Amino acid sequence: MNHRTLGLMILILGALPTSCSFLGSSTSSSEGSNSISIEEESEQEYLDFWEPDTQLHFSLTAPYESLKGIQDAYYSSSEADDEIYYAADLIVDMVTSTYTKHYVLDDVGIRMKGNTSRTDFMNEDGSFYNLIHYKVSFDAFAPDRKFLGMKKLDMKWNRNYDATQIKQAYSYKMFESAGVLTPKSTLSPFTLTTTSLPGGGSSTVELGIYELIEAVDKTFIKRRFSSTEEGGNLYKCTWGVYNGEWTGSDLRSSGAVTKNGSTYVATANGRIGIEVPDSGLYPNYKLKTNESAADFSDLATLIGVLNSTTDYGNATVLGQIENLIDVDNFLRYEAVSYLLGDPDDTRNNYNNYYIYFTASSHKAYFIPFDFDRCLGIVKDWNPSGDGMTSASPFSSQALGNNGDQRNPLYKFLILSGGSASYRQQYATYIADLVKGEWFTDAHFKAMYDTYEASYHGLEPASFKNVDNNELYASWSLNETGDGTGNWDNLSFSNYRSRKYTTVFNALEAAYPSLLD
Repeated sequence: MNHRTLGLMILILGALPTSCSFLGSSTSSSEGSNSISIEEESEQEYLDFWEPDTQLHFSLTAPYESLKGIQDAYYSSSEADDEIYYAADLIVDMVTSTYTKHYVLDDVGIRMKGNTSRTDFMNEDGSFYNLIHYKVSFDAFAPDRKFLGMKKLDMKWNRNYDATQIKQAYSYKMFESAGVLTPKSTLSPFTLTTTSLPGGGSSTVELGIYELIEAVDKTFIKRRFSSTEEGGNLYKCTWGVYNGEWTGSDLRSSGAVTKNGSTYVATANGRIGIEVPDSGLYPNYKLKTNESAADFSDLATLIGVLNSTTDYGNATVLGQIENLIDVDNFLRYEAVSYLLGDPDDTRNNYNNYYIYFTASSHKAYFIPFDFDRCLGIVKDWNPSGDGMTSASPFSSQALGNNGDQRNPLYKFLILSGGSASYRQQYATYIADLVKGEWFTDAHFKAMYDTYEASYHGLEPASFKNVDNNELYASWSLNETGDGTGNWDNLSFSNYRSRKYTTVFNALEAAYPSLLD
């Protein structure tokens, strides 16, 4: 493949039946087609892309050397190599109820995505023995190019063997329905063709159903905020290394901020900063925008205020928090997070969220990501021992971290001893959610049925890893786990029923009128 930048060519085809299968087909008739520029892509196409009844198919063609580069980066001692993109060509087919699109993107960038999920995946002859997550960059080799307004996209395989295939996608849509800033997500079959193999020729493999997730970045922010609020600081909040020890993003001040007079400042080479792998800098709060003129004062001030007192009902400090955080957004965010029951989230393992500070008002918004352990998924990790079904919405525990809650934001806004009014507002949002359609078997089944009708049978039944384990889960709503093990996931219905009982008992005891 030549490193040529041909931009984005969109061929508008004649209408195809919406039940057609894309697998095995990467060619199309050009009869009646025409090319349009990126600027002419409609916002409606972006919205349609994420709809469950839109049928997608991703076809990636990469030279062997690109895939070998990704695998060599996994083996490399320099973690900076993990961020290097390699060239590939991408075709995206999209069929809605009213139109069909065939997008051709030459020279996109691809790399491996993930942390604990990273692995080797390819034999020396170019054959595969593992699945990996991919990060796709549309502008890595074509500056300023976007696809449907996006510069990047995440592609994740079903690593936790969710038989419904949709739990993480459902969780993102549930967040969005509750008014929380959320990346969009959907599913697509994924075909990968490797060219220029060591022995000559090429090979094609069906990698099954991948989840597509919108990247949380500048374009994500620009889509959701006004021009006066879009240029603020975005932080990715995960586990990081400080003074040689791994720590979570628990919003505590230790290692994050120091006080200079009346001002809070970020600790030098501390837990707030820009990630520099080759220098061993892995901050918990990684600045992802405005890096060339980094100013961490917004987050430093927030963390400083949150840790300025242990009197969590202090009216003065609560007023400061209201000036620094969109509290309503956070309470909605946490109400959905609680119901989804992911032990690896903000509350339970101090992990997997973004904070965005708006450019003008400088208010903080919390954004979820990586909810692949939600709704009763216990595969390989079940820290609560029951799939997160019995924890009260007012629990003072961090169940994924196996300890007392140490994030002060929860102590101010949700736990006993903090703001009574915000605690009740949070409880009200939970009550509204459990009474709404998103926490019903029927609504979950409707989305499942839509995706299953399009993609059932396209999972790679013959694909096995080096240990001869099948790397897929068959479509089913009837997962058999009882919540006690580390393998069989709970069904949505089983999880929902158990969680509802916990919520009902907690709200009846504290706010008996909310579930009327």
